[in-house]
Amino acid sequence: GGRLSEFIKEYDTLSYNSQSVEKQHGRHRRSVDPNSNPIILNFLAHERKFKLRLRRDTSIFADDLVVENYNDFDPSKVVAGEVLGHKKSLVHGFILDGVFEGKIHIGDDEYHVEHSSKYFKEKQPFHSVIYHTQAVEYPYPYGRGCGLSDKIQEWMQKVQRSAMPDADLEGDHSKFEPVLHRYRRAASGIDPTKKTCRLYMQADHLYTEHVAQNSKERAILQMTDHVRAIKAIYQGTDFDGDGNADLITFVIQRFLVNGSSEASNQDNPFRNANIGVAKLLELNSQQKKNEGYCLSYIFTYRDFDDGVLGLAWVGDTTTGSSGGICENWKSFTDGHKILNTGVVTFINYGKDVPQKVSEITFAHEAGHNFGSPHDPEITSACSPGDSDGNYIMFPRATSGEKSNNRKFSTCSRDKMYLVLQAKGICDQEKCCFKDSQEAICGNRVVEEGESCDCGYQDDASCTADKCCLGSNVQAKTGCTYKNGATCSPSQGLCCNGDTCSPYPGNSTFLCQNETECRNQSFCNGINATCPLGEPKPHHTICEDGRKLCINGTCQGSICMKYGYKECQCTAEPKQCDLCCDVGDGECKSTSDIAEMTTMTLHAGSPCDNFNGYCDVFLKCRKVDADGPLNRLRKIFFSKEAIMSYIEWIKVYWWAVVLIGVGLIIFMAVFIKLCSVHTPSSNPNLKPARQLTLRRSQQQHGQGNPSRARQQARLQ
Repeated sequence: GGRLSEFIKEYDTLSYNSQSVEKQHGRHRRSVDPNSNPIILNFLAHERKFKLRLRRDTSIFADDLVVENYNDFDPSKVVAGEVLGHKKSLVHGFILDGVFEGKIHIGDDEYHVEHSSKYFKEKQPFHSVIYHTQAVEYPYPYGRGCGLSDKIQEWMQKVQRSAMPDADLEGDHSKFEPVLHRYRRAASGIDPTKKTCRLYMQADHLYTEHVAQNSKERAILQMTDHVRAIKAIYQGTDFDGDGNADLITFVIQRFLVNGSSEASNQDNPFRNANIGVAKLLELNSQQKKNEGYCLSYIFTYRDFDDGVLGLAWVGDTTTGSSGGICENWKSFTDGHKILNTGVVTFINYGKDVPQKVSEITFAHEAGHNFGSPHDPEITSACSPGDSDGNYIMFPRATSGEKSNNRKFSTCSRDKMYLVLQAKGICDQEKCCFKDSQEAICGNRVVEEGESCDCGYQDDASCTADKCCLGSNVQAKTGCTYKNGATCSPSQGLCCNGDTCSPYPGNSTFLCQNETECRNQSFCNGINATCPLGEPKPHHTICEDGRKLCINGTCQGSICMKYGYKECQCTAEPKQCDLCCDVGDGECKSTSDIAEMTTMTLHAGSPCDNFNGYCDVFLKCRKVDADGPLNRLRKIFFSKEAIMSYIEWIKVYWWAVVLIGVGLIIFMAVFIKLCSVHTPSSNPNLKPARQLTLRRSQQQHGQGNPSRARQQARLQ
């Protein structure tokens, strides 16, 4: 194809069968083994054949992932894989509604795959576009890209150096002095067991509306893809100069995604649309919930002045200065803040920023957090500007297609290594960087190395727990028993919250009721956790006869009892019947199998080979079917309809002016005519006329009664 946007000069289209991919994805998600039933995706683009083999990949998420303002997030939609037939290939992205979006690496070639709705207002015969990274052009080479101008930098340094000692830490320098001395004495290297920076990723309502097409799920998946992109850059960087990559990595521990419903919420600090980049960074830094994370970023869609794409606090090891990775909530002269934050926007000079540019922007701003200033433009080693391009920390934005655009210069790596030494080599209780499987104190999940976990010390759950110390992020304490306690209710139902010891082991303390597949269970007097009840016999019937118990869980289909496998009927009207594959691919309803009882699926169950779901009337509803109200809404109030209204106004502006003038004249005449009938309290004005209806003329011969009476009096 031709030019896709002002940023992308060439592209190809993709229109593979998304329903087929969605079916493959559904089977893969149901597989216990992530390596089984991989998703195979074939297409032709850029004069080459692509055959992708994809599997779910949730390694980018922490085990205790938290998602705010969206309860239905499915991490298994994030996928990774390879291009079959190419040894040096890598694919990562996500699958949403059967459409893959992400990146494809084949040797030195890199392709981006994005949904067509990002670039086309009207529905297209293709659902995706694919373009080579070399097709990306950045048309504003003189825009700053990063918001770290001299004026902003002066303000940020002033804030960073204005930290005040907290009252509870005054006079107790022993908590920090040994750590500072240890920073200076550290010989070299980065702690090999702690290389994971845990992220708090946020999307404001403008990002969700414009970048994610009003889909909170898409916003989460796109943020995830950006983290995957910078993870690849940082993980392959040699910071300590020993010739080997230091494998610094990222995982997402928490999401906050705002949509239209949060745009007017007074508790939302990012609700106002007209906020500059420095103010937005400051608002993010004023959120105490950012504490406990390595970094906290907000993605937005705001066209900042001077072409600014992002801004972040620069990490510093100077005593008395704050900012960058692994910061704590502190008192400053202008209030409390935490300076582990950054901002990235996805619009520049009125144009959507392509993902390649936004990924480099994200890596650039995180580079500031890790301690790197901008590469000096007068140093050819760090700002070569040749055919290989400039490095990530170049002061102005780059398109990302040249080899150096995805690397840190030696100037950057040297500065970042100093911060990694200071904040990466530390005692267990002082270290912000985590092992990817390390327990997180405060997530209310008792993990290895923790005695208990009631949450953070200010949480109501910890206030009510007499046995467990809550997490204190600043003091690096918590998740241990209080004096004399041997258990905590946070561990399980069998801990007595009053005595902080397990309930006696007898049949008095029932902790688990009998289920369809397990017998009831009682506390054993030893552990705080409730032991599992004994499983009921294999193939015990459960779920109203539709399933069988296997190892204490109701998971096997009733078809197994008769030697069949469960399937989905495609012929109406039996699409919502429970069906079994009786052999040779023949899928029959239980009503047509002599030895079985007729059974139907639950409302909400998938049907017709996952192309629909069963409603309460046991009718298979197609997943893409629209009701009449939804169709009307799409006709009159969809984004496309509103855009068509705007386009009509641009073309027929004179008609809008005439309509406006006509409306004003109509209102003026209406007010003038009705004003004589409007009562007034001003005695100098004429009294208001009575608003009455004229009587019809009397019939011939009747005359006017009042006039007749008057004539009678005169006679």
